[in-house]
Amino acid sequence: LPGIVLTRMTAMVHADHYDMSAEEWATVVYLMLFRFCEYGSEREQLIEALKPLYFARSLSFDYKTWRYSIRYAEEEIRQQMRTFHWLRPWLYGLFCQRTRSRAARG
Repeated sequence: LPGIVLTRMTAMVHADHYDMSAEEWATVVYLMLFRFCEYGSEREQLIEALKPLYFARSLSFDYKTWRYSIRYAEEEIRQQMRTFHWLRPWLYGLFCQRTRSRAARG
């Protein structure tokens, strides 16, 4: 995981309070997807590593929306979708960088 995300996740666990933003969640999911494609032998470990992060994001969403209307919660889901869409070029860049690196090695 990127250093800042890993630092925040570690702090959340120590404080037993989970506050994972949509940006952090999208970064984690995309990075795990990239690693999943990159390292076939470690796929099971990646899935296991993603589980607690999923629960952290789920709790964060619940903390943020539990007292609001369904319409508000749906808007939060749409915002998360936009965040994933906004970060797609970053994921694409990871795959392009890997392809260029492999091509340079021959």
